Amino acid sequence: MLYKSKKILLRNIAMFLCGIIIIISLNGCQIFKKFSQNTDAPENNIKSDDSNEPGYAEVRPDVKDRDELTVVFSADEVELDFRKSFLASEAQIFTAIYEGLFSYHPLTMEPVPAAAEKWEVSEDKMQWTFTIRQNAKFSNGDPVRAQDFRAAWISLLSPLHDSPYSSLFDIIEGARDYRLGKEKDPAKIGIIANGQTLIVKLNSPASFFPAMLCHHSFSPIHPSMINNKNWSASPASGKWQPPVSNGPFSIVSMDKKSIVMKKDKNYWDAKSVSFNTLTIRFSEDADEASLLWNSGEARWISGDFNWDTIRDRSGLLVTPMFATHYYYIRSEQKPWDDFRVRKALLLALPWDELRGKHPLPARTLINPLSGYPDIEGPNTTDTEQAKKLLEEAGYPGGKNLPGIIPTGLLTYKTYTALTLFLS
Repeated sequence: MLYKSKKILLRNIAMFLCGIIIIISLNGCQIFKKFSQNTDAPENNIKSDDSNEPGYAEVRPDVKDRDELTVVFSADEVELDFRKSFLASEAQIFTAIYEGLFSYHPLTMEPVPAAAEKWEVSEDKMQWTFTIRQNAKFSNGDPVRAQDFRAAWISLLSPLHDSPYSSLFDIIEGARDYRLGKEKDPAKIGIIANGQTLIVKLNSPASFFPAMLCHHSFSPIHPSMINNKNWSASPASGKWQPPVSNGPFSIVSMDKKSIVMKKDKNYWDAKSVSFNTLTIRFSEDADEASLLWNSGEARWISGDFNWDTIRDRSGLLVTPMFATHYYYIRSEQKPWDDFRVRKALLLALPWDELRGKHPLPARTLINPLSGYPDIEGPNTTDTEQAKKLLEEAGYPGGKNLPGIIPTGLLTYKTYTALTLFLS
C-alpha cells in the first residue's frame, strides 16, 4: 500500500530553515521588494527581447506609509497554537508573535540572543544555564519567567498533544522517553526552572543548541494559555480572543481574510521594531495575490502568485520556501519489498506535470545549499523502463499488483498517474 505521512516530517532541519520545498512540486515561493530599490532607474526601462513583455518596467505606487507592511499568504487555516502547527506559513507568523531564548539573525540566520540575556555552559558541555531578561514581557505586561519556558516545553512533549516538532526536544535528557509515554514523570526531564534561571541538561554535547532554540517550538507559553485547547477562541464567551504572546508583535484582529498585528509596546526590544502594523492578507488564488502586489498594497508575497501578471519586476527577490512532503511505501510488504517495483513507480510519475508552473520547481529532497555537493533528484519519466522493471519483478504490465489507495494527502495528479500506469 502506498501512503503519505499525516505530518510534514521536516524536523531536524526546521530549526534553521523556514519556508517550503515540495519533493514533487514547490507549492509556493516568496517574493518581496527592496524598499531602497530605485524603480525609476534607467536600467529598469530597457526593452526586453521577449515580445510578450512590456518594453518598460510598470512601476507600482510608491510606499506612502513605511510604518505598515502588508504580506500576502495563500488562503489556509491558521493554527496559532505552535504546539500543534507544522506549516511553513504559520512558522513565519510565529516569528512575529512568539520569541524563544534565541532568534534568527535576519540576514545570516545565525542564532542571536532573544529572551535569554546570558547563558553559561558546563565544562562537560552537557548543561546549559540561561538567564531570562528581566524586561522580557508578554503582550499583557506579565513578565516572562523560566517556568513559562519549562511548562511550555513539557506541555509540547506530552503524548496527548502529539506535537509535530516534539522530536526536536530529544536532545534534552529524558525528553524522548516522556514524549513516547515511556516515562510519566515530567520531573525526570532535564529542564529546571528557578525564577529567571532556566537549566537544560542534554544527552550529549551540542554546540548547535542555540540554533535549535530559534525554532518556534521552544517558545514560552503564558500560564493563561497553557491549558487552552483553542487559541483562536475564548472557551467562555465563544468570541475570538488573541493569544497572549511575547514577540515583537501581537495580534489585534483576525478573520478568514486577514490577520492584523500591532507592534507590542511591552516587547523588550520594541525600539528596534520598524513597523507599527503588520497585516497578513489571505488570497484565494495566484491572480488575487498578483493584483495585491501590482496595486502596491502588498510588499511581500508568501505563497502562490502569477508570474505572468506581475508588473514592475525590478528589484524583486524570489526565495524558495523550505519544507518537505514525503510519500512512503511500506517496503516490508509484497510487492513493495522489491526495489524494482518501487523504482518503476518512481519512473512512472510525470514529474514535469506534477511540478506544474511553479517558479522554482524542486528537484531534490533538500534545497541546494552553498558548500554542499550538487545532487541530481528524480527528474525523468520513463514508462518503458518502468514497464521493463515490473516485468523483471514478475508483474508484466502491472498485472497482479495491488491498486494504489488514494488518501486526502495523496495528490490527485499523483494518484491518477500511477493508477493509469498500473491499469
